[in-house]
Amino acid sequence: MRFKLASQYAAEPGCWLDFTHVKIDEEGLRLLHEVAKESNLDKKIAAMYNGEIINSTEKRQVQHFLLRTKDIDSDIKKEVLHVREKIREFSDKVRSGALRGFTGKEIKTIVAIGIGGSYLGPEFVYEALRFDAECNLASKGFTLKFLANVDPTDFRRAIQGIDFEESLFVIVSKTFTTAETILNASTCR
Repeated sequence: MRFKLASQYAAEPGCWLDFTHVKIDEEGLRLLHEVAKESNLDKKIAAMYNGEIINSTEKRQVQHFLLRTKDIDSDIKKEVLHVREKIREFSDKVRSGALRGFTGKEIKTIVAIGIGGSYLGPEFVYEALRFDAECNLASKGFTLKFLANVDPTDFRRAIQGIDFEESLFVIVSKTFTTAETILNASTCR
């Protein structure tokens, strides 16, 4: 089953979505479309693109789409590009050995500390890229571990077998106020 996505907020207006590998039939798709209409999904998407505060829990704008959007010219998009460049420079220093651990040893292990999307996003990227030849070469000699909840067993699993002198702990967070992330960062420290 294929259908044309006509929303003005689609990644590519007019693109075709292929549902041939999804267990949904015409009726299911029709019902899904009805739910979207009843919940005013188009208005909510428009509010997101207009920079309105739609994250009611944190009373924030939702602007993660700017990470993937090329045709929006805004100060926030410029800041995103600036931060991406800083991340690339930092990553290059880690991979080249220019950035070292606290005792001067080369970094070999990276522990990513995050929860929810701040854990899942990096892990999904890791899983998507770990079999790519270029990415595999760039990460050769490094181990990546994730610390994603406050369970003491998860903490022990994340630090098992690592040499702290050769480790980099990266806190992944939008706000750096998530209690579990701050607790894990403090525990690691």
